Amino acid sequence: MTLPKELLRLIVKEVSSEFDKQTKKKQQHDRDWRLRNTQYLLKNYRKLKSHCEASLADIKQQDEILLRVHINSVAEYKLKTIELMDYVDLMLDSYERYSLAQGESVQRRFKVLKELYVNRSENVRLQRDLAEEFGVEERTIRRDLNKAIDEFSVYLFGAVHLADLIDKDEL
Repeated sequence: MTLPKELLRLIVKEVSSEFDKQTKKKQQHDRDWRLRNTQYLLKNYRKLKSHCEASLADIKQQDEILLRVHINSVAEYKLKTIELMDYVDLMLDSYERYSLAQGESVQRRFKVLKELYVNRSENVRLQRDLAEEFGVEERTIRRDLNKAIDEFSVYLFGAVHLADLIDKDEL
C-alpha cells in the first residue's frame, strides 16, 4: 500500500516541525545550563579559591579517614578544582582586557561582576553601593551584572555560547 503524495508531504512536514521544536528546546536548555553554571561558578568563586589554597598535606593531616578512603580521588578533585580556577582567573583577565578596550559601559559591567563575585569578602558590597559609586540606578547595576555574566560565559564556553547569542540576536 502506498501513501498519497499529499499525505506523505503532510507527515514529513509535521515530523520536521516537531524535530525543529525539540532541537530548539534542547538548545535553550543547554544555554540555560551554561548560564546557570557561570553564575553558580561566580557565586562560589571565593569558596573554590579557598579550597585551592588548602594544601593536600593539610587535608591529610586534618582527616586521617582520608588516608584510608580514596585519597587519590580527593587529590584528583583538588587538582581539577585548581585547574578550573586557574582557567577562570585567566578568562577573568581576558574579560578585563576586553572591557578596557571597549569603553565605559563594558568596563562598568566587568567591575560590577568582579566586585559582586570575585572580590566579595565579609564586607559585602551591595548593588546599591555600586550604583552610588558609578552614579547609576540599581536597575542598571542588575542589568550590567546579567550582561556581564552573559559576556563572561563567552569566555568560559567559547563559540558554543557565542552561537546562542547570535540565535538570540544579542550581538
